[in-house]
Amino acid sequence: MQFAITKTGLDVFDTARAWGLAAVASARAQSDVRIRDRGWSFTIDVQNAHTAVVGPSPLLALIDTTDENWSFIFITSGQEERKHKISDVEKCIESLANTSLAQITEKISESVFTSRGKTLPGGLDPGGFKGVRQKTRARYDEGQLRVNADHWALACLGMVLCATYQRIGSGSVPRTIALLPVPLDVTVAQWAEIRELTRWPRATPRTSVSEPRLSRQVAGSAAAAQAAVQLAERVRKRAVAQGSLADRFSDILFFELFKTRTQQKPAQGNRIRLDRLMAMIQHDATVAEGVFEWLDYCFRRGSAKGAQDLALAAADFVFRWDVDSYDRLVRLFVRYLVTDEIRLAKRPSEEVIGEVLRYVSV
Repeated sequence: MQFAITKTGLDVFDTARAWGLAAVASARAQSDVRIRDRGWSFTIDVQNAHTAVVGPSPLLALIDTTDENWSFIFITSGQEERKHKISDVEKCIESLANTSLAQITEKISESVFTSRGKTLPGGLDPGGFKGVRQKTRARYDEGQLRVNADHWALACLGMVLCATYQRIGSGSVPRTIALLPVPLDVTVAQWAEIRELTRWPRATPRTSVSEPRLSRQVAGSAAAAQAAVQLAERVRKRAVAQGSLADRFSDILFFELFKTRTQQKPAQGNRIRLDRLMAMIQHDATVAEGVFEWLDYCFRRGSAKGAQDLALAAADFVFRWDVDSYDRLVRLFVRYLVTDEIRLAKRPSEEVIGEVLRYVSV
């Protein structure tokens, strides 16, 4: 059975809805799901849909009200208002839990935008903030962006399960970057696997030092670029285990939020392409491991005070993959080697550098 999420032009909202629907469909049918980007839509194929259970399902377990991501999604709401909104999401998901897969299809086929719908939260998509969709004069007179309740709930669920909110910078103004991977062709066995594949753990006293996580970067672009490298490594491991590159991601969407004196505001937003990283895995997964390890080290070493230029150079290279950005990164890395700020053991092999150069454009 196949579902479709028609794109609206709000990239984060659309991607979050696709992830949310994939999680719901997987839990409802207790089956594998395949998420594919068709250009104008995301499609979610349920494998062996005839095994779909009737009655209560594991859907309600999808919502963890203690997850810190809720506070970021509804970052512009107060604590009590946030509780009410999470409760509304639970009710919508519970409604989906008590319907068949065919009825879910009918629900999501309804119009996305409606004047009587739910307000799209800015912490989910920067397009939810007033004053960012059209010009305003003298005062903010732009109306709130409202969406269908079911689509709203799916997007909130997808963002909670699959997005990562990372603190960045060290200035006096709190800044947060939101990261959301975009599936190109991904198959997962259950909703918990979706979360494990797309989300990064926050550093806590209980977090294992061996568990890959994002470094505290000075810039959002560096955090996004490191996330791209680490996501590619996750895909590479799955490809090695499965014997071929079965899963592909196209981008990582990201946007920043910063706090003014009275409220949160959106800052820069962009996407980082993953095509070259995916191509490396396809060409030689073993050599790709060395490339990803070297780049990730540049980000980790560059997150330390006084070495941020290395992380920024690595980010510029992962975004651009051209000769100038490659030259800058290598020169900085060699400088750190010469001054003994990087151990020789961290130097990439000739094979790794050769593989990197294969994808550098002139």
